[in-house]
Amino acid sequence: MWKFKLRMARARWDTAATGLASAAELDQLVTLQAAYWRHNPPLVGSAAQRALTALNHRSASAFVCSVRGGRVQLWPKPASGLGQAAAVHRHEQQVFRRRARMYRAFIEATLRHSGATLDLDFALDVNDMPADAADVPIFSFQKLRGAHNPLLPDVDFFHSRWYRDDRDSLRYEDKTATACFVGASTGDWLTVVDIRHHQTPRLRAAAHFQGDPRVVFKIAKAVHCLTEEARAELLRQPYFSAYVPWQDQLRHRFILSMDGNGAACSRLVKGLRSNSVVVKFESPYELYYFAALRPGRDLLQANDEADLQRILDDESASPGTYQAVARGGQLFAQKYLTIRSVMAYTAGLLSAFAALSRA
Repeated sequence: MWKFKLRMARARWDTAATGLASAAELDQLVTLQAAYWRHNPPLVGSAAQRALTALNHRSASAFVCSVRGGRVQLWPKPASGLGQAAAVHRHEQQVFRRRARMYRAFIEATLRHSGATLDLDFALDVNDMPADAADVPIFSFQKLRGAHNPLLPDVDFFHSRWYRDDRDSLRYEDKTATACFVGASTGDWLTVVDIRHHQTPRLRAAAHFQGDPRVVFKIAKAVHCLTEEARAELLRQPYFSAYVPWQDQLRHRFILSMDGNGAACSRLVKGLRSNSVVVKFESPYELYYFAALRPGRDLLQANDEADLQRILDDESASPGTYQAVARGGQLFAQKYLTIRSVMAYTAGLLSAFAALSRA
């Protein structure tokens, strides 16, 4: 974890304090995450401890964090629940444990820099699809719209080193008036029939835009195939391709964001930071900052493939139509998605729930 901690420290010192989201703006995001729990007070005391213990025992991806002052400890997992599954499940458990340790280090750094001293036990589900409960908060980094999970920043902030090294050297006007998506076949478990009938949003869009000169929509990683036959079928599809480097994707004025297993995390942040426009397809999933994004100002919204075609028609008819949106996305990222703003939001969120736990 020492390398992870060092990356956080470097990112924090590299980030200018000017232009960040204000305390009031971040408080609005915290208020939205705590709204359900303010009207439906969570379990407290021994009832909360029993609920947290039960969750910790039954879920490989849900961890319980104890915050005392500025220190964070993870409750130990029962030995009987670990190390006895198939290799794929053991790998998942390793991923979950690593994510939990990164959140622990991140929260400790956040509390240290904010000066907040809290007394709080809370559940954190680090799975892409977290558990949800109506009587005890289960923190997560994404959720389905309407779920009760309070949202922490997503794990791709950690894996992408806070996006410190991302650069887009190509000006908007020097990019082609085209759109691009390159990603994995996530979205559901796939059979041969699913692939042939384009049963997931990504496969449907890839098939729809095949051969369209204005849209590059490629599946470049075969995952979630239920059989080797399904994987072979996916590899045979005309839209399957080799990986396309991010800098090559940035040659397009429009970067497409489409969900796979939940919200597209890093692609969205990287797109907002670029000189291109993010076109975000309709999604049932939420990240904590989505409420602050404004379609038409920070990004463009598409409900289906026809919406993207209309956007491209607009740009072709009047080049530069959406250049201001590209700049708006950059300003949003500079304001909300730097480590200082992310930490300030996290400190406010945990403080709000510490207060609720004392109520």
